[in-house]
Amino acid sequence: MSDPSPISIQITLVCCLIFICLENMRGQYGEALRHLQAGSRLLSSRRPSAMVLCDSATVGATSFQKLKRDSGDFGQLCDIADMFSRLGLDAHIFVDDHVISISELSFYTRPTHTSDMSRPFSSIEKAQEQLNRIDIDFDSIMDCSDPSLSDECCDSSSAIDCEAWEGMEEYDLAYQILRDRFDVWTIHFDLFISDLLKRTPSEEELKEAMVLSLRRKVWSAIMKKGPYFNNDLKRTDSEEIMVQAELIALSLPFPAQPRFTFNADLIPPLAFVCAFSEHADLQKRAYACSGH
Repeated sequence: MSDPSPISIQITLVCCLIFICLENMRGQYGEALRHLQAGSRLLSSRRPSAMVLCDSATVGATSFQKLKRDSGDFGQLCDIADMFSRLGLDAHIFVDDHVISISELSFYTRPTHTSDMSRPFSSIEKAQEQLNRIDIDFDSIMDCSDPSLSDECCDSSSAIDCEAWEGMEEYDLAYQILRDRFDVWTIHFDLFISDLLKRTPSEEELKEAMVLSLRRKVWSAIMKKGPYFNNDLKRTDSEEIMVQAELIALSLPFPAQPRFTFNADLIPPLAFVCAFSEHADLQKRAYACSGH
């Protein structure tokens, strides 16, 4: 890049996002992935060098302030990185491989503050933002850990060294923290929905609340599978996901022609049911719903 100024970097990253959308619309998915990877590498390269070598809280806080001073509008970079991370999550689902390292983009996150547990989210956007962060951080944990080590460490015949055990302990701690964050999110979201039903919400707000309710059901099912995903997905959990997904599908107008959307509201939850449910009738329902 001939002009690595903050504004030039932001323009380049936005262009990458536009090209990703255009290539997806043209069906050139390989090209879209290349733009996704290029933009992610540019974001990663802009992290302070200390952040690349050390992820301690002290260095992270210092690097955050330094980058905020040196990079212009840090908030815009956080928004752009969030879009890259969410696209990376969707790409991971569809190609069954890590297309980008989401953990390297986790630096671009606004500091969060502890909120009053008795208060609902102030808006549907705040609820979306925090759940998106949980999505991204969960993938970062999986990107940096190997939950399959659980089976090996429980096998007395395997030669797993102390580092593997330490890695498991770090993973367990990170997973528990994430689970606690989801539990807190659920409390705030339930309060928000309760307030929402006391007034007349807009059609768009109601639709977004339905989508978040669907994502909440998926997350509840994920948490029930445990940190090492060794618990079976119960039929009741799959049923709840399908009922909510079908309700959303029925509320959407059927387009006269294929429609491009930046967010995939239905496909990831339906893919989750197809991947983890052992019931053929639910898999068929998920497939039929995906064609809406």
